[in-house]
Amino acid sequence: MQRRATSNALVALLVSVMLLAGAKPASAAPCRHSDVLPSMSNLGQVRSAVRCLLNRERTRRGLPKLKPKGALAKAAQKHGDNMVRKRFFSHVAPNGSTPQSRIRIAGYWGDYLGENLAWGLEGYATPRQMVFNWMHSRRHRRNILDRRFRDGGVGIAIGDPRGGPGATYATTFGGRRSRVGRTFG
Repeated sequence: MQRRATSNALVALLVSVMLLAGAKPASAAPCRHSDVLPSMSNLGQVRSAVRCLLNRERTRRGLPKLKPKGALAKAAQKHGDNMVRKRFFSHVAPNGSTPQSRIRIAGYWGDYLGENLAWGLEGYATPRQMVFNWMHSRRHRRNILDRRFRDGGVGIAIGDPRGGPGATYATTFGGRRSRVGRTFG
C-alpha cells in the first residue's frame, strides 16, 4: 500500500510539474483582435492589437513596453490617411514632410524618432501579418526593438495606397535622452 501511495504521489507531482511547465506567463496572453481585418467600426481594437503585438516582441527581448502617446498616434494616423487619399507609399510625403517633421508638428518632441509603414490586402492586412512582416524586415525590426524608443503611436487607414480595398498601417516611435545626472550652470 505504501508503494502505491508513493507512486500516486509521484504521478500527481509529475502531472503538476508538466502543467506548470506548459503554463503561459501573463505576457504570453494572446493579443485580442490580432487576426481581424480593419474596418471603420473596429479601428480602436485593431490599433490595440498592433500595440500588443509590438510590445510582445519587445518584452520577449527584455525591452520595456512602448507607452502610447497621443501625438505619435496623431502623426501616424494623419500620414496613413494621407497615403491612402493621395495614393503614395513613402516615408517622405509629396509635400516633402518626413517622419520627424510630422511627429514634431503633432506635438511630440523626443530626441529619437522613427516610423514603420506597411499596407496589405485581405488576410495580409491583419495586425498579426503587419507585425510579422515588420519583424522579418531588418529596418522595421530595428525600430521595433530599438531600446531608445519608449513611446509609440499607431495609425490605420482603410484602403491601400493604390486606391484598392485594404489597410495602410503607420507606426511612429519616440524616445528622450535621459536627463539624469546632467548639471546646468
